[in-house]
Amino acid sequence: MSDVDGKNILQGLRQTREFLKQVSLLMQSAEEIVSNKGWREIAGSRQSSNITSDLYDPDRWMPRDVYRLYVSAEADAPERDIIIYLAVHLDQNGAWGGFKEPWVTCGLCQFLPGKRPDKVRPIEYVKAHLENKQEPNGEFRLYDHQETKSDWYTSIGLCREKSMALPLVEVRSAADLSAKVVNPLLQKVEELLKAE
Repeated sequence: MSDVDGKNILQGLRQTREFLKQVSLLMQSAEEIVSNKGWREIAGSRQSSNITSDLYDPDRWMPRDVYRLYVSAEADAPERDIIIYLAVHLDQNGAWGGFKEPWVTCGLCQFLPGKRPDKVRPIEYVKAHLENKQEPNGEFRLYDHQETKSDWYTSIGLCREKSMALPLVEVRSAADLSAKVVNPLLQKVEELLKAE
């Protein structure tokens, strides 16, 4: 490698680190916003996916997803059977062709009364929009598992999910995060509770 190539590589790595710092700040802002609105993080859900330090698995040295799951801070609140999440999908190797840039996603998972799990595998919930090949256009999509009568979802007590995605570049500030992601998500929780 020439000296110029080495400098470009180092600059690219520094830019990647700076980008990841910005994603971290976005997730910290999200956590502050939802906690101020009465939600608390589920223990163990502060994660990044697909990370390894294995020398022979360099594809997994950088996270593909960063996410948090939350439940109502009040045990007897009407939303006690709901989990909400916020995530950033950074890179999805071999993903659906519509994934062309990083996304911010959010959603809710409504469980049958008393069925919300205490321990969850968060990645199973935060990829609904991506796995169902939905565009990142800011529109919520409903997945009603009671209507589809899916055995897997029924077995874990998950009755409904709603998810939404936006291109990450559309969320440039805490105000954008609140207006475009968190507030619409919490509005969907309220609408779901009113419909019951």
